[in-house]
Amino acid sequence: MKTPTTQYNQERDAQAFIGKGLYHGHIVNLATKPWKDSIMINLTCRIAEACASQEYPQQVQDSETKRISPKLVNGETVMKSGANLVGRRIFADTLWFCPDPGEDGWKNNKYRDAIVAMGVQLERDAEGNEGLGEIEDEDVLCKPVLLHVSETSYMKDGVKTYSMKVTGFSAWVGGEDLDPSILIKKNEGDNQPEQNADVGF
Repeated sequence: MKTPTTQYNQERDAQAFIGKGLYHGHIVNLATKPWKDSIMINLTCRIAEACASQEYPQQVQDSETKRISPKLVNGETVMKSGANLVGRRIFADTLWFCPDPGEDGWKNNKYRDAIVAMGVQLERDAEGNEGLGEIEDEDVLCKPVLLHVSETSYMKDGVKTYSMKVTGFSAWVGGEDLDPSILIKKNEGDNQPEQNADVGF
């Protein structure tokens, strides 16, 4: 080996995993696809700089199951600065929008609540009906939002596979839009989602 030019510390520099919890974030990608009478909406989220000032349970990944869980030392959860999570990307659970639900308007509950949390303004008529449509890039990209991350599972080739995903959204009061240039940076180091995340299509 040539003369060392840097130092690596396993404790400090090992891959940081996003675990269960609440994170400040932004929407950085929107992908949609028609499916029968609905529209599948897949979002990619980015952990925001605001998380750098917070502490989160340090996560470890099981080498066999790939499940992520908090690191324990003497029965106590090890906490770590969120600075190494900033810029990481994670997929959200697929949202479903039904353009014409008929009498089954409840099918759009999760979709409606999610986009409102992202700051989408819905027009309401005199009877309290809100107009819902399919979101576009300009509606949500770079918008601040609180990310509720949980463990999800699915079957792949007969094997149950686990992944951490954003399973809910809340309004980030006082949050600011992300600099749009982040969306096209190639060397930021955050252009890959969590390695154990999956997309619905």
